[in-house]
Amino acid sequence: MLKRGTVKRAGRPIATNPRRQVTIRLPESVLAAWKATGPGWQTRMAELLSKHVRGC
Repeated sequence: MLKRGTVKRAGRPIATNPRRQVTIRLPESVLAAWKATGPGWQTRMAELLSKHVRGC
């Protein structure tokens, strides 16, 4: 019976571009300005940094 069964992985699918936690020191004014833009500020910051690295 076990030989015929299939195993399904539970949880999220494996990301193609996984996130990695880092520590970065920013001026308080820069951090306050990003936080003032509302929820999702970390994602927007990451997108802006990605665009800069790719040269877009």
